Amino acid sequence: MGASRFWLRVLLGIVFAITMGLHLVWCWTTFRFLMEGERIPNVGLIARISDRVTITKPTEELEKQGVRAGDRVVSIDGVRIGSRGQAFRVIRGLAPETEIAMEFARGAKGERVAARWPSGRFRKEPFSMADMVYAFFTNVFTPGMCIGLGFFVLWRRPENRLAWLLVLMLYGLSQIARFNGVFRMEYPVWMAIPIHFLVPFGTIVWPAAWLWFCLDFPEPGQAPRWLSWTRWVVGPLGLFFGCFIGVESVLNGEFATGFPFEGLFELLSMVQAPYVYGSAMGGLLALGYKLVTEKDADARRRLRLLVVGLTLGMGPLIVALIYGFERLGSGLQLASVLMLIFIPVSVGYVLIVERALDVGVVIRQGLQYAAARRSAMVLQALVMIG
Repeated sequence: MGASRFWLRVLLGIVFAITMGLHLVWCWTTFRFLMEGERIPNVGLIARISDRVTITKPTEELEKQGVRAGDRVVSIDGVRIGSRGQAFRVIRGLAPETEIAMEFARGAKGERVAARWPSGRFRKEPFSMADMVYAFFTNVFTPGMCIGLGFFVLWRRPENRLAWLLVLMLYGLSQIARFNGVFRMEYPVWMAIPIHFLVPFGTIVWPAAWLWFCLDFPEPGQAPRWLSWTRWVVGPLGLFFGCFIGVESVLNGEFATGFPFEGLFELLSMVQAPYVYGSAMGGLLALGYKLVTEKDADARRRLRLLVVGLTLGMGPLIVALIYGFERLGSGLQLASVLMLIFIPVSVGYVLIVERALDVGVVIRQGLQYAAARRSAMVLQALVMIG
């Protein structure tokens, strides 16, 4: 048991190093994105290039030069294009406000169409402080906290199934909100491939991990029978579609090909909303049922802490999404995203601490500690803002 636990932790350390390494690269990309916004060409053209490297809707400038929807991109600035990711990397490396030569192929005979494309600028003015704070918490702090805390709990308790579910759940939540998602294509191919896979995989798998976690917490076998069976529907469905979309994302992003199974995408679009909302509601029902029926005082305290943390973390974001995230001001958008930090903190706390304190005690002790260490916290906040 000791040897197997050792090698399991070695494997976990390797996986954590890769995952956190990719996150740190993403943090560096975010920093460059914010600092160099005015010196980046207009990468918006990539939204008009399909996974098969064809133009879905030409820009006005390209349309005037005879480019049509469905034309395949052959080259950009003299570089032959073989995938959407390669097209983005070429555009990203261009100078702004310059005319770039592009070549397209049309139809089965491959009739060539030459055109000039004005690269323009990604930003005409620097990012505001609100944008920078929003980017810091969505791209750097919250994902780093989710990844670090999930793997820390798993490192402490690798034999606990809840810890494995926690990693899947927190990683998926860390990928939901991204400030500069399209810029993940600027990485080299060897780095872009795992990112292409992990981002959609995490965002699709986390509802299934959430449901399983809620059904098994604090101890497996306590969920009501009328609800427990749903794990065997949601779990395989989430893993299958997560792997399928992850591989599809890799093939489309870097190899300009994909699975020829259009029916699966139609099925996914049909079950996506019931899968996500059904998993979320099922998890909340399981926690609510256990909170009411749990007789052990310690387990009930941990459940209460978990429910409060999840309500604080997910509640504002769910309300914002129902109301319309784009309709909110930047301050409310930032606040709803910042509240997500309560999820990894509350879940990690109830798993790591053997005997969780009551919510009121935790808040009082936190306030006393904050008052005693206010000078250090102010200094830390200033360093973080700087």
